[in-house]
Amino acid sequence: MHAAVHTPPPSLPVGHLVDDYAMKRIGYRAERLGKRFFLTPEDKEDLKQEFIVELLKAEPRFDPERNRRTTFISGVLDLHYKRVVRQRTRRARLATFCPLNQGETTPDGAFRTEDPHGTEDLRRTDLRMDVKAVMASLPVRARQVCQLLMTHSAAETARKMGLSRPTIMRETRAIRPYFEKAGLALLS
Repeated sequence: MHAAVHTPPPSLPVGHLVDDYAMKRIGYRAERLGKRFFLTPEDKEDLKQEFIVELLKAEPRFDPERNRRTTFISGVLDLHYKRVVRQRTRRARLATFCPLNQGETTPDGAFRTEDPHGTEDLRRTDLRMDVKAVMASLPVRARQVCQLLMTHSAAETARKMGLSRPTIMRETRAIRPYFEKAGLALLS
């Protein structure tokens, strides 16, 4: 036995799900994502467009005899919202494993402004230079802790330095004002 494939009635016009209700729900979700991930207004507009595309792609699956329109719209938007959160969280988590100190200077000691691999954008290069400048102003032990925390967890850093994890956390709290003073405060 094969499962019956249900096709919705063909009388519904394309784009009928993208109305005031859907746009209000899309705007709400884009704002929430914007606050959660500190997005620019342009990024939020891009997210709104992504939500509209997802809704248009899901439209052929909508059947008014099986679902309420608002329930279907909310379900599609919720799924895409969760997908965006997963992707951005994963991207942020992976970014913490990338060392910030590779290939930053030329042989004469000047900062590189181009990306030797062709994948790094100017903002990341600026961040590298700012982090390097702040690290140069740190006391020796704090600099060592900071250097290890770029590529290791707090527990691994404590183990490598022969310190307790609470000591590493205290050092981290002592390091934070240096970065905040340079405008590199981490929002948590």
